[in-house]
Amino acid sequence: MRKYCFLLFLAALTFTSAHAQRFTDKLSRGLVAVPTGSTDNSKSNFVSWRRFAEEYYGVTYNLYRDSVLIASGLTKSSYDDNTALATPSVKYQVAAVVNGVEQEKCDTIRPWKQYVYKLVERCPTGYIDIPLKKVYDRNGNDVTDHYEPNDAEVADLDGDGDMEIIVKRLNTNDAANVYPISNTTEFVMWMLTMSIGIREKIPFCGASTADQIWSV
Repeated sequence: MRKYCFLLFLAALTFTSAHAQRFTDKLSRGLVAVPTGSTDNSKSNFVSWRRFAEEYYGVTYNLYRDSVLIASGLTKSSYDDNTALATPSVKYQVAAVVNGVEQEKCDTIRPWKQYVYKLVERCPTGYIDIPLKKVYDRNGNDVTDHYEPNDAEVADLDGDGDMEIIVKRLNTNDAANVYPISNTTEFVMWMLTMSIGIREKIPFCGASTADQIWSV
């Protein structure tokens, strides 16, 4: 009887331990550098990176610019590089330091492009270009102008550790006819139910790749 109870105890302990494990996607460091200067071509970059799920205690970060260490012992996953050398052409790398031992550096990246809003206070921002493919109808006509970039979401679709950007393109030409109101002779040819919200006759939904269907 004691042996039986002991085996049950071990089984319960094993199940509890396995159930308590946290499973996460195996992602890359996700290093990005965004220009933050208030003038065009200013020398100031905000550098940010991903903290892995297993990086809890005893982990700091070293940041490199053009292979030269510029900051060490960082306890947070971001850094403001506002020195004279923080130009748009520099390259950044980051490496975790676990219990005093530096790990492998991530791939090098360059800062995003810079755009400064021409306002009174001049608001700076960094951006990346997302090339979009042309859209053709079933007859081969170019209807790209009918599809406006709308919501966007990120997810690792192919399992390579890097996030892909999924863009929803809104059909601005035919959207008003998707849900006809007064014309009873028309009918809905297709429908994708994603939310109970309606905005300007267009189905509205929050962006989430976890529980929705997207065309990529």
